[in-house]
Amino acid sequence: MVLTSGSFDPLRPHHIGYLQECRSFGCHLVVGVDSDSKVRHRKGPGRPRTIESQRANAVAALASVDLVVIKPAVWPRWQLIRWLKPDTLVVSMEHYTSAELDTLRTLCRQLMAWEPHQRIILEW
Repeated sequence: MVLTSGSFDPLRPHHIGYLQECRSFGCHLVVGVDSDSKVRHRKGPGRPRTIESQRANAVAALASVDLVVIKPAVWPRWQLIRWLKPDTLVVSMEHYTSAELDTLRTLCRQLMAWEPHQRIILEW
């Protein structure tokens, strides 16, 4: 099982390609979608632009996605990862330090790090 997450606010074409690539790393793709309060906390008071249920439904409608979980702001960091223990975790390199990526590596079998500016996913 592959796990990734994000705000997807709004869902954009590059997100669709990213999720398709994530799915290529395993049989099932689970996507954590940040709750409205989590997006507001991370991106500011003008966000989200699209409410969490609509973002989750849009992501769930993609053929590459098997399950969507809305991630509440009150969950401890990395709670979904700890619960699911994915075979492959795909994260964005821009959101984590090298030390945090090393810690994430201990929570899954394989860690793939998305380099958004180069639009590539590298094994960490």
